[in-house]
Amino acid sequence: MFRRIRKNFGRFTPFLVSVVLLTALATQTNGFRDLLNVRWELVLAAVAQSLVLNIFLAAFKLWLLMRYLDIDVPYLRILRLILGLLATTFFTPFQTGHVLYGLALKRLEDVKTFEAFECVAYDKFLTLLGSMVLIAVGWLFVPADHILAPWWIPALAVAAIASLFLIRCIKPLLLRVRSLRQHSKLLARPLSIRRKVVLLGLATAYQATDSISMLFACWALGVDVNLGVLLAVSQVVLLLSLAPFGVSGLGIRESLMAFFFLGTLSLDQGIAAGLVVDFTEYVVPAIVGSIVLPSILKELRRRRGSGGLRADGGGP
Repeated sequence: MFRRIRKNFGRFTPFLVSVVLLTALATQTNGFRDLLNVRWELVLAAVAQSLVLNIFLAAFKLWLLMRYLDIDVPYLRILRLILGLLATTFFTPFQTGHVLYGLALKRLEDVKTFEAFECVAYDKFLTLLGSMVLIAVGWLFVPADHILAPWWIPALAVAAIASLFLIRCIKPLLLRVRSLRQHSKLLARPLSIRRKVVLLGLATAYQATDSISMLFACWALGVDVNLGVLLAVSQVVLLLSLAPFGVSGLGIRESLMAFFFLGTLSLDQGIAAGLVVDFTEYVVPAIVGSIVLPSILKELRRRRGSGGLRADGGGP
């Protein structure tokens, strides 16, 4: 019984952390009150671009990667998976809900197990590199006294980006791993530099949605910000808020926004801007995705119960 209590406590800890942090922000600052004065037409514009990039572009990015690897799944099927599983990634810490994407590709689209999870992992790797691109570009415009001004920040970002094009250098080492040698599509069909650049460009555009929402949030609050600083700060905040301490960074993101924008935004404005980003980038997409989620989960359970897939995950 103690083990069950401990398991349930661990499951609900992220929710508790977010509730406590948001309550503290609501009672100790005026960030929530500042939302009463925002220009809601700009918030709605942020919501619109968020849905387009987080759903349609995200699906296109994964679809194109799979097409490059000769894995044939229709775009609309991937779009349905991306949309429906947004709700699961909202509630799971450290983006672990993306494991379900691989599972769904395996069970619903008959993609082989290794290939399904390889595609999802590589897609998330590209997404991370998209943030690195925006951080490196934003750093060029960061004031010398800003906390993100040290030279090693863009150096790390550029090094991460370079890893995308240097993987072929360690290909002989990777091929020594039996499972990779036998099942990896990325090693069997290495992507050309042109294709990697295309995918990196899409990933960068996809990651820019947080920055765009932050820009709209600042405008909605009547604040002008340096676009370069906004690019760097919003992506650093995005990465830090992935820490598994709350639900999709709720309660954490607002404080980070206020901290990194100190001098540009007041404490209350930073928290209010963070709340707008929460709403446009995480809450609304999760609500929209929950419309499709039940049908996907039902189909997953049905396919699991039917035993329709082979042990290797299906596929030819």
